[in-house]
Amino acid sequence: MCIWETRVRESRHLYRALDAWTVSESILAQLRDLGVDRIRYVVTDRDGESYEVPLSEFLERAEPLDQSGWAKRTEEQWALPRRFWQRWESTVRQLALF
Repeated sequence: MCIWETRVRESRHLYRALDAWTVSESILAQLRDLGVDRIRYVVTDRDGESYEVPLSEFLERAEPLDQSGWAKRTEEQWALPRRFWQRWESTVRQLALF
């Protein structure tokens, strides 16, 4: 099984209007070409909580975002609401020095 994992910040990468994680069109094309089975987002501002979904399910259920009038991006973004992602809580905690 091949998993594409990336670190994201909920405060910056979550599309709140749909409560959805997004993936750009170019990344989706690369994931298909590489034969990736699953997408995993590790949320760095949530103690390493992660969300995971099969790529096939993302491709089937994700909706293109209407970015007209507000986004500076030129490439299309696809959004899949969090209810379709499996949520995992990290069991590893970062040690504090002070």
